[in-house]
Amino acid sequence: TAQVVTATDPLLLRENPIGGGVLEKMPPGTIVAVIDGPVCELYRSVYHWWWKVQAPSGTVGWVVEGSDVIDPVFIAPIN
Repeated sequence: TAQVVTATDPLLLRENPIGGGVLEKMPPGTIVAVIDGPVCELYRSVYHWWWKVQAPSGTVGWVVEGSDVIDPVFIAPIN
């Protein structure tokens, strides 16, 4: 189990780990079931870790672990 830990931005649930179409936008605090991963894939000229997850809606897709200037990580495990 993991949680979206971004400060304000939603985490995009995508069709595949190379940035496929967006299936859903999950707001901070969303709890997901981790199904598979990590998978390291190139996205926008940078390699990222991707996790296959199931959203609360039941939709299954991929999210990037990633980071940016605001968020050190986008998704984190729940202990």
